[in-house]
Amino acid sequence: MKCHLTPWLRIYDEIVHAGIQPDVKYLAAAFDHDPELVLQAVEEQLNASQNHLLEKIIQEKSLPVHGKLDDYYPTVNPIRYLLDGKSFISEDVLPPLKKCIEDLQITETGCMVLYPVYTPVMELEFSDILTAYDQIFEPMTDVCLIALDYSWIIFRSLEDEWVCVRR
Repeated sequence: MKCHLTPWLRIYDEIVHAGIQPDVKYLAAAFDHDPELVLQAVEEQLNASQNHLLEKIIQEKSLPVHGKLDDYYPTVNPIRYLLDGKSFISEDVLPPLKKCIEDLQITETGCMVLYPVYTPVMELEFSDILTAYDQIFEPMTDVCLIALDYSWIIFRSLEDEWVCVRR
């Protein structure tokens, strides 16, 4: 569990340090494990300012948003997560992010942010995403921005490949 949570906690702290309070949907799932053992394992990874996140451990056998991601936007590559859709490469973040928002004609004010390899999911306003894009897209991993109703996704891969799709 440590590898699925600890790197995300650093991202979370950087976003909070930027003055943004993300709405964490869930931090982790108990799966089939003893909930008390999961709670203890997660608690060991949190610092004092993160302890409020313990209430975001869900008693589920799967990660609901990750599951819907796989249902609505399955990978087309058996080796790594990659969406089916027109892609482009960009090492920059802000210009391709704004391009995807424009191309998808997104009018919503917020969305879910998740990293397929980490368990937590958070909800952020687009104004906060545009403020903290460096922190959100900084990690060397895949990043997904998903509509609350799953009607669109913006995906940036570890390899700086961008795909934005509306279903």
